[in-house]
Amino acid sequence: MSANNITPEELWSRQLISSLDVDYDLWDRRRRYIQELAWMSDSCIFTVDVFKKRYDFASENFSSVFGYNSASIKTIRQQGDLLEERIHPDDRRQLAAYQIEHGQFI
Repeated sequence: MSANNITPEELWSRQLISSLDVDYDLWDRRRRYIQELAWMSDSCIFTVDVFKKRYDFASENFSSVFGYNSASIKTIRQQGDLLEERIHPDDRRQLAAYQIEHGQFI
């Protein structure tokens, strides 16, 4: 399969990690560090739970930099595809390619 035909699901399956390998209790305790990093660096940082197929965290800077509703950002775990819903249709294909390229790098 060429890099252009890889789906995110295929990419993650190649990592040989299952949802049983994820320690969600540890992640819940460590999420605070990512929040602090986002605050200190004034960056737009987000994390995704690939097994639950949802955003897990997005920094509040998405509100100040891009104008997202701050309540939606704070509750991004319940918001579904909040960020993807706002991507221009012409940019979706490029975004998917970037996500796959990033996943291959990791």
